Amino acid sequence: SVKDKVLKLNPILNANTVVSLINIAQESLKTDLSLVDMKRLYDTYKDSQEYEIVSLVIGEDLLRGNIKEGSRQFGANRGYILEPRIGEQNYLEIQEQIASIEQQELYQQELTNLKNLSPRLQVMWNANLSRQDKEHITEFLKARGFRITEASQNLITSSPTKNMLYIANNPYTASTQAEGQDLQYLKKIFTIDQITSSDTYIEDIPVLYIHSPLTF
Repeated sequence: SVKDKVLKLNPILNANTVVSLINIAQESLKTDLSLVDMKRLYDTYKDSQEYEIVSLVIGEDLLRGNIKEGSRQFGANRGYILEPRIGEQNYLEIQEQIASIEQQELYQQELTNLKNLSPRLQVMWNANLSRQDKEHITEFLKARGFRITEASQNLITSSPTKNMLYIANNPYTASTQAEGQDLQYLKKIFTIDQITSSDTYIEDIPVLYIHSPLTF
């Protein structure tokens, strides 16, 4: 607003007004931004009126959302905190929601469908994964509605170098999974490998091999 006002003035005829506006701005604004930082911010956002702004409130629903209220001891004092609902310091659910910011209605409907479906999923772990990574991924998948079981190590014969989801040729029927909605969801996160008919290890329950931590 100050910039727009100054640009409308004649800097020679309105010198006193320009100086007055600058002084007001200096008295009203406190910042640790340097002039270089200000210039960079201006260059980045000068056309912001042409942007389509999308907003997302993390933790808007403290009763059912991905953030819950809690408390923690800080030295001699106990303080109020907000923490991830699915597990301590587990931000996977929040990261996924942010990654889906432009399709929030579809994202929320997808989660509702998954939880209602309650699909089964077998999980295998890379031996190099930390205990915390395993806990976070398990908490995340359970929060999506998956019923997790540990898979036998001999279910797959390969040694994956990335996160992989193994499925049989036709594991889904109307009596087992509703239109494979869980697969549609998992396809967005993991690479899918279709097992050939000659491989009899994997039947109607998909096997998820976790090679590395999950990121969004």
